[in-house]
Amino acid sequence: MSKRIFVCLLLSVFISVFIIGAKVYSLSPEQKQKLMEDYKADLKQRSGSQISDEKLDSMAQEYIDWIEDAINNSSYTTSEEQTVDRDKDKYITYVNSVDEFFEEVCYQLKEHRTVEYYDTDVETLYNNADFIFDGIEKYYYENNPMMSSSYLIGFCDNSSTNCSWKERDIPGEKKYRIAITFKYKYTQEEIEEHTKKMIELSQSLKCDSDLESIISVHDYLAENFDWKDNINDALAGFKKGGATCDGYSMAVFALLTNMGINTRIVDGDVTNDRGEFHNTWNIVCLDGKWYNLDVSWDDNGAYGIEYDYFLKNNADFESHSYRDDNSDIKNMIAKESYPVPEELLKSNDQMSEEDLTPQVDNITNEKPKMTPKELVRRFWYLAIYIIVCIVALIRHMNKHNDETYERHTDDLSAEIASYYKSKGRSYYNDNNYEKKVLSQIGIFYVVLVVVMMIIGTLLISYINR
Repeated sequence: MSKRIFVCLLLSVFISVFIIGAKVYSLSPEQKQKLMEDYKADLKQRSGSQISDEKLDSMAQEYIDWIEDAINNSSYTTSEEQTVDRDKDKYITYVNSVDEFFEEVCYQLKEHRTVEYYDTDVETLYNNADFIFDGIEKYYYENNPMMSSSYLIGFCDNSSTNCSWKERDIPGEKKYRIAITFKYKYTQEEIEEHTKKMIELSQSLKCDSDLESIISVHDYLAENFDWKDNINDALAGFKKGGATCDGYSMAVFALLTNMGINTRIVDGDVTNDRGEFHNTWNIVCLDGKWYNLDVSWDDNGAYGIEYDYFLKNNADFESHSYRDDNSDIKNMIAKESYPVPEELLKSNDQMSEEDLTPQVDNITNEKPKMTPKELVRRFWYLAIYIIVCIVALIRHMNKHNDETYERHTDDLSAEIASYYKSKGRSYYNDNNYEKKVLSQIGIFYVVLVVVMMIIGTLLISYINR
């Protein structure tokens, strides 16, 4: 290759790179318009009609300026196919008040977004993690209660929830940027499927009056849920047949809310003979007044259903107390407990005697009643243990048989003993009858145990269909 050809090729490559680079690192008017329209459509979808058209135009223009600034600083690349290479799980939202901030967090949880940035001038939100986390755990979204962060936060791993912030000095921009990060325990599809099931179940439990509907939900959960440590949400609770107080309160909230009954999740402290513990329960609005409701404390497992914590005022809500930061909730509660007609409540006399076994404290220990799946699993553990014992017994008896054989060979000549041993036979029984009988007995009992366990499993499945 001559020097002239080499220089021409090098110059061609340089010019091509310059042309392509000029195309990549610029936004055409068509691209700007498309980006602005897409951004405004996204804002409208997430905020409804809360933002005026002028504000939308202003925010869209800021968005375009930010993109062009990023392009000029080589932070992002654009082309006809790829306008902006942004992380799809990261969003920037402008908020102007504390309520607006918590509402937007509800949207973040509803849309299952991992990270979202909130630009604001609200001083209260800056460098105030306790205020933010406490607000997220308690916020009730009146316009759409099922989007309340106090409910949706239950589907997150609280130990991995995080917030960070930074103060900025950018002309025309908000002073603070706050990042909220959630780690979800379930996929968005799993949560949506659970939500559909809660809607269906709530419709099947709904009664003619709100009071009867509340009783229906209360009794259903008390009969079908058990206290289970380390299960802290309703989704896992319905799969496992129980949960802690967090799972109970989430289930009550979802079922009653889908019936159109105003319900909230609240927390405080409970006291028993072992000390004071954190607890979660519900407050329910009935006939225009709010009442305390704790299904987990009314669920006494094998002892049946009680109504000691059903629609109570604060004075009658024994062992429960609100914390100082929940004084506004405490003051909402009715002065008198709701007068529930006795004929509407399920009596423990309706339960069979075999179900009335000693009560277990449902605060710190798991209740004795087992689900069919747990019962089957324990039966099979017992079967494996029995089989191992049978095998060990057979081996021991065969070993004893061999020792007996060795004692008999002492009275025989070495040749005869050697002959019998080489044939695998004992002197006193040429066909080794004892070993065969023992093996047959062992196989018989092993097969018998397995067959009985299969029959037991089928019976349990049939009874609990």
